[in-house]
Amino acid sequence: MQTKLIIIRHGITDWSLAKRYCGWNDVEINNIGKEQALKLGERIAGEKIDAVYTSSAKRAHEFAEIAFKGLPITVMAGLKEMDFGIFEGLTYGEIMQKYPDIYSKWVDNPCSVDIPEGESMKDFKKRIGASFKEIIRQNKNKTAAVVTHAGTIKMIISDILGIEDIWKAELKWGSICAVLSKEEKGDRWVKSHLF
Repeated sequence: MQTKLIIIRHGITDWSLAKRYCGWNDVEINNIGKEQALKLGERIAGEKIDAVYTSSAKRAHEFAEIAFKGLPITVMAGLKEMDFGIFEGLTYGEIMQKYPDIYSKWVDNPCSVDIPEGESMKDFKKRIGASFKEIIRQNKNKTAAVVTHAGTIKMIISDILGIEDIWKAELKWGSICAVLSKEEKGDRWVKSHLF
């Protein structure tokens, strides 16, 4: 027996298209994002899913409702994206104009910078880790789908697989980003797939 996590990035939003930082801002997926949810639902229709989890953000929850129509969905606030503080709501270009020093350091090494008025990387990692541990605890030897955000996914993948550079994973909107499985008797997670 094994525990399996299917980790999914929510669909695209208008803020995504504008390259606007959207951590705790609660925006919805757009029509493209809804179409991505429908396609993902069709793609995994044959997979036995025991549980579906989503962050409390509208964009993730709405995506999960479309992709997993008819299945109960558990909302976990701990799966939210990072709080980007003073970067929230700004485009990359606007941040470079207003906060060039902080942003350059953030892009070079996000683990070494705490964004003012935001969440520290240490706190973010701790929150994400606790959420995934709870999902795993609730789904031993089952398959759980987790609809969440790019930063959340990068953090959990880098932690589980021991990848230091969290920017390395390129995650497409509305897609399965990773399938991680763990044998009942083993302590190590293995990647079945990284997309």
